[in-house]
Amino acid sequence: ASSISDSINTEDHDASISMSADGSQLIIYRFTKDNILATGSGDLYYSTLKGEWWSSPVKLGDEVNSKGWEPSAALSPDGKVIYFVSNRAGTLG
Repeated sequence: ASSISDSINTEDHDASISMSADGSQLIIYRFTKDNILATGSGDLYYSTLKGEWWSSPVKLGDEVNSKGWEPSAALSPDGKVIYFVSNRAGTLG
């Protein structure tokens, strides 16, 4: 195994958790040193394949990421819907 990109695989805890059906988008879970103070926290990011290289991961917005824990997600086959797991207040986890 090897790192696909220094921006995808960092020194923190990163996990590639989902890829779009066409292989051009990657969803990444990232638990960083910034998350240590937040109980069970981690955030979801996405990266897009540009030719042979993956873009720097972009943090998904507040509609997805919260002060809770969002450890997993998947894209619909058409790439228009993201399904994600969260333990935010008011959810079942």
